[in-house]
Amino acid sequence: MDTRRNRPGAMPLQARPVHRDGPDAGARDARTGAVAAMSSCATKTGPARQMCYAQYGIAG
Repeated sequence: MDTRRNRPGAMPLQARPVHRDGPDAGARDARTGAVAAMSSCATKTGPARQMCYAQYGIAG
């Protein structure tokens, strides 16, 4: 097993952060121009927000 971090074609160790709070929370698809919808949990605050994300199995 090759454990070198910078070998060609290696996957990154950690994915880029996802900003769930922004108006364009999802990435824009360059081919179609479609934008992913913002999470319905993003409008909640405090414990309500944590409980909302927990329903979907998202820790944060």
